Amino acid sequence: MSGDAELIDRIRALVDEQPSYGYRRITARLNRAKTADEQVNHKRVYRVMPDAGLLLPNHTGHVERPHEGKVVTLASSLRWCSDSFEIRC
Repeated sequence: MSGDAELIDRIRALVDEQPSYGYRRITARLNRAKTADEQVNHKRVYRVMPDAGLLLPNHTGHVERPHEGKVVTLASSLRWCSDSFEIRC
């Protein structure tokens, strides 16, 4: 689109200033200084930012901890239980 190049320049200036901001905060910062007819939709900012390589990586909240140890039992048919209670089958 014709206005995307100008929008990317404005977004790049904000990302250079604060690289930890996502598309929602960037949209808010863009709209804070504009009038009602110059407002930018967050969906448009989200569409433009990945094309310019400015979008943050997704945060899943999951920390990858690979299992690197080995589980060892005393015998192959050993029953595992706890001291506090037993779950009857």
